[in-house]
Amino acid sequence: APEPVGNETAAARLKIQIDQMALELRNLTGQIEQIDFRLMQTQTRLDKLVADIDFRLSALEKGKEGVAGGSIGSKFPGEDPSASREAAPAANPAAPATTTADQSPEAQYAAAFNLLRGGDYPAAASALKAFLAAHPDHKLAGNAIYWLGETFYVRNQYQEAASYFLEGFQKYPDSPKGADNMLKLGMTLAALGHQMEACQTLTEIGKTYPQASDKIKSRATSEAKKANCR
Repeated sequence: APEPVGNETAAARLKIQIDQMALELRNLTGQIEQIDFRLMQTQTRLDKLVADIDFRLSALEKGKEGVAGGSIGSKFPGEDPSASREAAPAANPAAPATTTADQSPEAQYAAAFNLLRGGDYPAAASALKAFLAAHPDHKLAGNAIYWLGETFYVRNQYQEAASYFLEGFQKYPDSPKGADNMLKLGMTLAALGHQMEACQTLTEIGKTYPQASDKIKSRATSEAKKANCR
C-alpha cells in the first residue's frame, strides 16, 4: 500500500532541513578555513619579521654598533606612570630594594621594580635578569622582560633594549605587556635606523594585538608617522 501523503511531506521537509544544515556547515567550514589562512599569513609575516630583526641585531652585536650610554632620564619616554604602578605587585614601601633567592617571586619582582622606579637602572636590570633566570615561566616574566628592555631604552642603549623587547615578544606574546613589547621594539628599531623593520613592526601591532588599548594603537600610528612609514 502507498505511504500516506503526510509522511511524504514530513520526509521532504526533513530532507530540506538536512540540506540546509549541510550548506550551513560547508559555509562555516569555508569561513574557518579563511580565518586559518589569514592567521597563517599573519604568522608567516611575523616569523619573517622576527628573523629579519634578529639578523639585524646579530649584525649590530658583531660590529659592536648601536650602543650609546646616554644620560639617565627621570622617567621612561612615552610611558604612563600609572601604567608603571599597575605593573608592580603590592609591596611594602619600607622594604629594601634588593632581591634575594629566598624571596617569593612576587617580592623579588617588586624589589626589582622599586629599583626601576627609583631610577637605579643598572641595579634594576640586574635584579630583573635574576628574576627571569629564576622564574622564566612566572606570570610576571612577560612584564619583567619588558621593563628590562626599558632599563636600556631609557639609557639610549638601543641594541640591548631591542634584544630584550624582541625576546619578550617571542617568548611572552600573550603577556599583559605583549603589545607594549612590540610597540617599543618598533620604536627601538627606528632609533637604530632600521626603518623598514621598524615600520613593519609598528604597522603589525593592530593586527597582532587587535585587543590592544587605543593608547597603544594611537602611539603606534604616531611613531609610524614619525618614522616616515608608508
